[in-house]
Amino acid sequence: MIKNFRNTKQFLMPAEKPAEMPGSYRIYPTHTLEDDTISRDFKSLAQEIGKHKMVIIDGYLGVFFGNFKNETVAMQA
Repeated sequence: MIKNFRNTKQFLMPAEKPAEMPGSYRIYPTHTLEDDTISRDFKSLAQEIGKHKMVIIDGYLGVFFGNFKNETVAMQA
């Protein structure tokens, strides 16, 4: 597991979105999802990946793909 990998002074997104003013820029745009649509751990992700013959993972440069691969492969074993 990677620890203390965040080397920036940029603020973290708040856990709860602040109220928006009508007509203003939405700095934290959100969309409503059905229950159980998003999971938070590698185990549930590995289980979902295992249901498919082919999976394509995409992300931006800041994603730790090596860590992602190691964690999901370990959970599928």
